[in-house]
Amino acid sequence: MGGRRINQVAQGFLNAAVFSAQEWENIACILSLSPRQLQIVLGIFNDHTESAIAFHLGVSSHTVHTHLNRLYAKLAVHTRAGLVLRVMAEGLPEMKSRQRRANSICKVL
Repeated sequence: MGGRRINQVAQGFLNAAVFSAQEWENIACILSLSPRQLQIVLGIFNDHTESAIAFHLGVSSHTVHTHLNRLYAKLAVHTRAGLVLRVMAEGLPEMKSRQRRANSICKVL
C-alpha cells in the first residue's frame, strides 16, 4: 500500500498521531476505511473539532459530521471515544501480526 491512502492533507494530521503512516495504512485496510474516512479518523486522533477537520480538508463541517456519523455506523460505535477505542483495538496488537493480517486482507489492492 505504501502511502497511497495518506495524502498530503492527512500527512499533516500524522504529526501527533499514535501510529506510523504504514500502521495507519494497515488499520485503514483492515477496517475498510476510505481515504476520506481515514482523514477524519486522523483528525479525531489529533483531537480536532469537526470545524478544524473541515478547515484542514477544505470541506464544510456538515460534511465532516456526515462522514463521522457514517464512520460510527460502519465501526458500530456511538461516540468519538468509541471510535478511538475501536481503531486502537486494531492498532495495538503486535506489529508483526498486524502486518501479516493487513497483507492477507489487502492482496487485491
